[in-house]
Amino acid sequence: MRALYTATLFISSFLLFLVQPLAGKMILPTFGGAPAVWSATLVFFQAVLLLGYGYAHLSISKLGIKRQPLVHLGVLAIAALALPFAIKNPIFASVVDRLAGSDTTNPAPLVLLALAGLVGLPFFTVSASAPLLQRWFATTSDPRAKDPYFLYAASNVGSMLALIAYPVLLEPRMALVSQSALWAVLYGALFIGMVLCAVVVIRAANAPAPAPVVDVEEAPIESNYVREETAAKPVYQFSRWRTVLLGAVPSSLLTGVTTFVTANIAPVPLLWVVPLALYLLTFILAFASRPILSARALSRALPLILCPLVVVTLMESTLAAVSVLHLAGFFVAAWMCHARLNEERPEPARLTEFYFFMSLGGVIGGAFNGLLAPSVFNSLIEYPIALVAVGGLKLPFRPDSKFEWRDLLYGVVL
Repeated sequence: MRALYTATLFISSFLLFLVQPLAGKMILPTFGGAPAVWSATLVFFQAVLLLGYGYAHLSISKLGIKRQPLVHLGVLAIAALALPFAIKNPIFASVVDRLAGSDTTNPAPLVLLALAGLVGLPFFTVSASAPLLQRWFATTSDPRAKDPYFLYAASNVGSMLALIAYPVLLEPRMALVSQSALWAVLYGALFIGMVLCAVVVIRAANAPAPAPVVDVEEAPIESNYVREETAAKPVYQFSRWRTVLLGAVPSSLLTGVTTFVTANIAPVPLLWVVPLALYLLTFILAFASRPILSARALSRALPLILCPLVVVTLMESTLAAVSVLHLAGFFVAAWMCHARLNEERPEPARLTEFYFFMSLGGVIGGAFNGLLAPSVFNSLIEYPIALVAVGGLKLPFRPDSKFEWRDLLYGVVL
């Protein structure tokens, strides 16, 4: 059972991040490889991911665990009608015509519209699969169902492999038409996996609860279903606003460091895969069953790389070697934030809510860099702003101390 859910989640995440460089490659002849185009592309996928997570949360809350899987299978079937991806898509063709007749300095709105017509519906459907599969798994009888967040690390492994496989294996050897056809075939495999997972969860939901076992010295044991809804106790208490903040800052840093690297090295479209792969790696490390480092340990290591990073940023150095330092600083900062998210994760009953607010933060951070900043700032000031924010998120050195507003002074000083 665990292998079925893991494999299905792996395919879902592989598709989720295979489509991003594929779509970027498809819109390249129309919009070019400018940093503003790639920032808008990141914002689009973050926004649709938020919509998918929102749909997952609302549907599981309103429909329940018995009916929701059937509805999602229907949504998957409808989205299949938009496959395979093609640049002859009517919406994408209309965007191309509009772009040809305009002289805009901000291509973001047209990029968002083009991507919506090209890959919007299938991406939306696949994006909802990850939280739903974890939520379904939490109601099964598997021994690890009480804490299904380990599946999130497995899903990010699939995402990172897709990002690596595309420039190394797929893009050099396959035409765009063949790549789109491959995505459609894998989507079919995902549909089969989702059907099997839905059968498992519906059977588990319809199964009669075991008879309560009463012990003379202990309180009655609750039903199996209720027991499976109880997750391991988090290190810190779940907070919606803090989840949004911890999702927004790494997302803003991702867009900022991507823009910096592509602007100071070369506007190569697939260069954005490197920081995005590091971003996914931080999720894998943070949500592992046995994390390598805690958020507090990473918080103590953060100043060691953040201070020299601030110095080279103020020097406005454009050397290619400096980009390695920027990527390293982004990696440690994102890992720290995601480790805190893992340590504050709620019980499985609130799993879809947790992922929704985390994704909301990702959209806010990406939109700040990709949509607001280009219209407000004349330079890449949003990147230093994100560095200030992550400095403020650094945990206090003493484990027993609580957060105070003066803790933000560290980031402000930097």
